[in-house]
Amino acid sequence: MERIDEAVCAAERELFGGLTAEEQTLLRDLLDRVVVDPSSHQCEE
Repeated sequence: MERIDEAVCAAERELFGGLTAEEQTLLRDLLDRVVVDPSSHQCEE
């Protein structure tokens, strides 16, 4: 688990390194609102 945590932290630093702490917080809040269960929504294209 420790190696996984380290890998996640490294990836987050790389992906979000250009964002301010405030922007990172906003992004995380927005991503928390995204529905990730595809069975609960149907794409109508």
